[in-house]
Amino acid sequence: MDASQSVTLSGRVLEGTVAETAWPRVAALLHMSGEDFAARVQPRLPLTLKATTVESAQRQQQVLRQIGIEAVALSAGGPCALLRNGVAVFGPVSSAWLRHALDTGEVNPGAEVRSDDASEWQRADVWLAAGGVRLDLDDAPATSAQGPTGGTATLAIAEPAPADGIPLAAADQPTHQATPPPRAGFWRRLAARLINAR
Repeated sequence: MDASQSVTLSGRVLEGTVAETAWPRVAALLHMSGEDFAARVQPRLPLTLKATTVESAQRQQQVLRQIGIEAVALSAGGPCALLRNGVAVFGPVSSAWLRHALDTGEVNPGAEVRSDDASEWQRADVWLAAGGVRLDLDDAPATSAQGPTGGTATLAIAEPAPADGIPLAAADQPTHQATPPPRAGFWRRLAARLINAR
């Protein structure tokens, strides 16, 4: 058995869950505002979070399901892929989740996928059969409903309130790619902080 797993958010809410209240709670776990989450993360779902220990991934999955979000914890080994539906690009998703989605009929075998370093889109079943091409999650491009936009950033799940279920330890916080981190020197950050303080 693998020593690590990753959680994939499918983008769907569980039956009986009100999406308008569930997604803002997920945004809070990712240290994001509801608007920022809706603009930067939701259009990219399904999306696989950073690999962590099996126990941590299971707790994360449990907390997300308690909120009412469909989440799957699977083995974290293997390459990751971006999915394309027309012009919309989703992910990155783990190859384990992609195989699971193909097996359950959630993704059509003819869906187009590619690794970050691949120039051509391939059928999902062909990509998996070939073993994909290694895509490091830290180098995955940010995407939107229109397609890849470039850059990376890390989103970490915060410890949920006690009512949300099992708390996540700081060391167990999963991450995924969203937007590029700011590249600013000390003076630029100081100026931004002073402007925001007004």
